[in-house]
Amino acid sequence: MKNLCSPEIPDGHYSTLHASACGLLHSYVDLVSHQSDLKIALEIGLLPEKTTWKQWSMFACSVRTNLERRDYYPINKRYIYGQLRRTRLNLVYRFICHEWARGYYYVYTEYQSLFQANFAWLLLAFAYVTVVLSAMQVGLATPLGQAQTGFGRASYGFAISSLVAVGSVVGLMGFLFVGLFLNNLVFALHKRSKGSSGRPVHGIPFRKLTGRISAP
Repeated sequence: MKNLCSPEIPDGHYSTLHASACGLLHSYVDLVSHQSDLKIALEIGLLPEKTTWKQWSMFACSVRTNLERRDYYPINKRYIYGQLRRTRLNLVYRFICHEWARGYYYVYTEYQSLFQANFAWLLLAFAYVTVVLSAMQVGLATPLGQAQTGFGRASYGFAISSLVAVGSVVGLMGFLFVGLFLNNLVFALHKRSKGSSGRPVHGIPFRKLTGRISAP
């Protein structure tokens, strides 16, 4: 704490420690940018309970003023990165931590919202395929289309490929639904067994979290 609050630049081993501490402090300031953020931080215990918005605003302004000077930028390089979208963060987390089903932050509370968010593009793809198949059907109905052997073969191959693709997508969605259902079931039973012992879940007591979920 002495080295963190000191206005002088530390040397040696403490310089790295000081830069890491400044980066962590700067991330806290960026994390709590609005009064709603402060309320959430107080609820989950990230900040002292008696912290007011006025106190935090003055503290955050002081931190930004001292850490964002042009002549001295003491933040560790590990904190100097752009922000990642939640979808990209979930993708990275799945490959690094092998949380393939849930990722870093699982936001879907219903299977309907999950499939709508990730498979909405299939509707557009099916629309294009339907237009192409309709055009081929009209072309085959004309005398010129019937005379073209290559066009008939191409239409037949595209029709069969479309049927196979639709069947594969439906089967994949069914397999995904069953896998997610079993994964969520195991996850819920695991959290229930941990919650019964009074252990916290992501910083929130399990009983309090359960009460929030079961509330209408």
